[in-house]
Amino acid sequence: MAERPWNLERLGQERLSQEALLDLWISSTKTERLRLFCDSKTASELVGISQRAVRFWIESGQISAIRIGKKYQIYAQSLKKSLLVQISENQ
Repeated sequence: MAERPWNLERLGQERLSQEALLDLWISSTKTERLRLFCDSKTASELVGISQRAVRFWIESGQISAIRIGKKYQIYAQSLKKSLLVQISENQ
């Protein structure tokens, strides 16, 4: 197995830069990408908000994503972390 430029244990603990997300995307297999990333349509369906709201979260830095072609690929851990923060703020 090829050496990875990232450590899976640390990925959920920090906000990843665009360069780190791109490295993660490039060095991941297709199966790993499906587990680590989702597009804005999938994210909006999972969360129950519009795709525009998801793009706003990306643009505001609330969630981490990279643009691959015409689509954003959202780092799933950042979406989870953002939702957990929102839940804790609303309690």
